[in-house]
Amino acid sequence: DALLSCSRYNAGQIRAYCGLEPEVLHNGVDTERFVPLPRSSEVIRRLGLSDGDVVVMSVGRLVGWKGFHYGIRAASLLSDRRVKYVIVGDGEFRRELEREAGELGMGDRVVFTGFVAAREMPEYYSIADVVLFPTIGDDDAFPNSLCEAMACGKPVVGTRKGGIPEGIEEGETGFVVEARDPGAIASALDDILRDPERRGSMGRRARERAVEHF
Repeated sequence: DALLSCSRYNAGQIRAYCGLEPEVLHNGVDTERFVPLPRSSEVIRRLGLSDGDVVVMSVGRLVGWKGFHYGIRAASLLSDRRVKYVIVGDGEFRRELEREAGELGMGDRVVFTGFVAAREMPEYYSIADVVLFPTIGDDDAFPNSLCEAMACGKPVVGTRKGGIPEGIEEGETGFVVEARDPGAIASALDDILRDPERRGSMGRRARERAVEHF
């Protein structure tokens, strides 16, 4: 009687698979629970960070297609040693990511939180300066965590995979870059991190977009 898809990208997959044309209803987020919060000193302490650290955060299950290893490589290209890459989540790819961080000399700059309950995520997003979605696979039809990060007032950087580009207003709420390109990811992150005023305006617009559309 009805067929819904969570992104235009996903609708295209269904169309190609079986010729049906679903309506698009993007994933949503509770914008009264996921809200901009003051930077949590408790989360900073829990993760062994300091108040002066600059935090790039990724959120998701630790599987290869999420591309977190490209996030680690991109973070290693940033000259500011205060930048820490916080990876929230757990999964079978963690050991490989830890190895990657060690080989790149990033062992002290990549922080693995392990599993974090959904109710705690607004507090975790509060410490992020930018949230990164370095996906390399086509399985991210439209990530819930993208909506969450924007609802929490965070600028976002994502790859041109799945439905991720549909969530990001280029240059307004963040940037979309090509997958598997650590240099492009690093450049986008640097554009946001080195300009606090722009970072703030992007975060405010991200919150507005989440409220308006998701």
